[in-house]
Amino acid sequence: MKKWATKHSECKRCHKTQYPHKALGYCKNCYDASKGYKWQKNYRKNNLALVKEYQRKKAKEDYYLGRRSGSIEGRLRSNQKRKL
Repeated sequence: MKKWATKHSECKRCHKTQYPHKALGYCKNCYDASKGYKWQKNYRKNNLALVKEYQRKKAKEDYYLGRRSGSIEGRLRSNQKRKL
């Protein structure tokens, strides 16, 4: 039998396994209502400059290590370099 998530056998909120796991032990439907999602959303909103700086550093690190970047800015830069 396939496990629902790595650390959880069912959703922490609705206790169902019919919806796919999203994060923090919550299914796709319950994650948006969880405190973790609200905290993450508010943190990003209130600290946008820090989040952008982290993404820039991560993209630069990924570029030097030869990994595909997770940020949009990094992907745009790498696509522009490929065209040259």
